[in-house]
Amino acid sequence: MAGPTKTENSAEEKIMDLFQSHSLLKQEFKQIEKDNLILNKIKTDQALKIEKLENQLYKLEKHLTKPEHYQDLKVYYQLHLLWKTCNRYIHKFRDRLVDQQSDRERKQQLLEFNQTKTKAINAINDRIQTAKEHLEAATLEVHKLTTKINAKNSIFQYFAKQKLIEQHLVAHTAESSAYSDLQEYYDERIKIESEPWPEFEGVDLAGKRSINIAMIALAQYFFVSLSELGLSHKCFQAYKKPVWELSYGEPAKQNLIISLCADKLQYFSELKDLSTEVQSRMVLIKEQVEYKKEADAIPTIDSVTKVANDFSDLALNVTLTDVDYEVNVLKENFWGLAELMIP
Repeated sequence: MAGPTKTENSAEEKIMDLFQSHSLLKQEFKQIEKDNLILNKIKTDQALKIEKLENQLYKLEKHLTKPEHYQDLKVYYQLHLLWKTCNRYIHKFRDRLVDQQSDRERKQQLLEFNQTKTKAINAINDRIQTAKEHLEAATLEVHKLTTKINAKNSIFQYFAKQKLIEQHLVAHTAESSAYSDLQEYYDERIKIESEPWPEFEGVDLAGKRSINIAMIALAQYFFVSLSELGLSHKCFQAYKKPVWELSYGEPAKQNLIISLCADKLQYFSELKDLSTEVQSRMVLIKEQVEYKKEADAIPTIDSVTKVANDFSDLALNVTLTDVDYEVNVLKENFWGLAELMIP
């Protein structure tokens, strides 16, 4: 029976190629449809953002048409700058603590790794030494028996020689085994010595919890340090709300807020070490914080202590007036604290 002709084979191949091309085109078309949906979503989102920004710009321009709002605008952006300054300080504080904690943990990790490695090398060296002694003893026994066998030349010593040959075989087997053990131990030592340093997977849970608590303590410190005239809350509002929704009272009060903001900005620019203030607050916070899960690094919001009113902060030389000591800096997200927490 004749097989398919070249023409038939060629036709089948063309049909298969067309089928595969059709399938690929369908896949590409589906992908294009998905990409188109994503682009349309992005376009819609961008349009809404533009509309929102244009609306805000319109409200700002309308607000600025009235000269009486100029001073409010100056106050607003001073408060906004103060908020950013506190946020930036806590951010840098967190990064510095992470670097320090990572360095400590990495050094401890390498110390433990080297100690374990040294212990393993010492143990394998002991086994190598024992194997050497076994090999030397087995080799010596083989040589002794070889000498004795060679000395048994008389036909009358046949049976004695056969016994020595059996002993020689046992000794040779022991020698081979000892040599094999020695080679195995040498290979194991090479493997231990060439073992690379372990990868550092980042700050551990205890370190993350400590850093998060330190940031909460620092946020509380800033809250109290900006207690005069309720600057903390004013900064918070200036960050969350647009300028046309806020008013700062009469010119005298506006000027007082501006002057106070300038003093605080100058004070914060000269801050060097807040370890004493932070550690004092950390002790109190650690006594109260709770975690939803054992693996959580961020405490439950409601377990975070309210701002402690038993800290005088005399170094600030301020009178603590208009202070809401019931504030929970993490829950209220003062200084963007919630976004700075390490999960």
